[in-house]
Amino acid sequence: MNSKKAPLVFTGKQLSALPAQEHEWIVDGLLRTNRRRPSALAGKPQSGKSTMAWQLAVDVANGGPFLGRSTKASEVLYIQSEETPEECAAILRDLGHDSVHDRAIHVMDVNSCGNDIEERLYALTDFLAAHPDVQLVIVETLDDFLQIQDIKENSKAREAFAKFDSLVMERFAKQSAFLMLHHLKKREVDQCGDALLGATVLNGRTDTKIYLKQVSDDDPRRIIHSTKRRGGAPIEKTYLDFDPRTNRSMLGMPLAEERKSSSAKTSDRITEQIIGHVTHHPSCTEDDCLAAVEGHGDHKRREFKKLLRENVIRKSGKGTKGSPFVYSVVEIESEAA
Repeated sequence: MNSKKAPLVFTGKQLSALPAQEHEWIVDGLLRTNRRRPSALAGKPQSGKSTMAWQLAVDVANGGPFLGRSTKASEVLYIQSEETPEECAAILRDLGHDSVHDRAIHVMDVNSCGNDIEERLYALTDFLAAHPDVQLVIVETLDDFLQIQDIKENSKAREAFAKFDSLVMERFAKQSAFLMLHHLKKREVDQCGDALLGATVLNGRTDTKIYLKQVSDDDPRRIIHSTKRRGGAPIEKTYLDFDPRTNRSMLGMPLAEERKSSSAKTSDRITEQIIGHVTHHPSCTEDDCLAAVEGHGDHKRREFKKLLRENVIRKSGKGTKGSPFVYSVVEIESEAA
């Protein structure tokens, strides 16, 4: 007799008869309950992950908007290992948390939960069982909490996630949304999911992924964007407007819009320089004109041809060695009195 356990198999008809899975959005279109995968907030060191996570905690606790998205007022559990209680109190105070009127924000020191992953997971499950109104759990950071022996090893990461799933997510995914802070790789990659530091399993075992990065060493602005699994509404790549007085960020100009605006300004500058050169150097050649204008060659040629089409400058000559094409500004005739 074959004693192996039979696999669990469903037909499409049986699956169609199942009720739709219910989600509750803690942050509209971004973080939800009833997902067996935690979400991730990822960035390089000092990119602003912690500041953003604390802002999220305060916004959910008071039911205010987070980055322009509505939130469900809920209690929050923030698990961290770096700040002292006094420092945590200062962070919440600066962000405007009202401990009297807002929902509770619970701060757990992960170091007090022991060094073993199962000790930490049981500490978390015991807390969530005792606090059923906690609907958002923020973990700073994934690696610190799960104590993955080798973050780059798929088997080790898979083993840690399996324990987290069986002990925590299986019991409390319907109650709470989970967000884990994590690091990005130092090197740039083509696919944003591949940027998560460590094993590839981290990409597959997380739900919404929020990415935060500094523009460059010379540009301190931050860019945020997110990706999603089924459902939800991602954040397109957008600059963050940070207010140092309140330590809060809000969404600024989308990256695509800023690029369009920058391109339009460049076109205006190139056009102005072309007209200026042709005005002061009538009968100049196209090459001479474009050599005097700053910018990319293709961009300059496009704007030059546009001015020709719009009859702002005119061409004369035969285009031969003895009579090359030359250009001058079209004069606007004044109306007769």
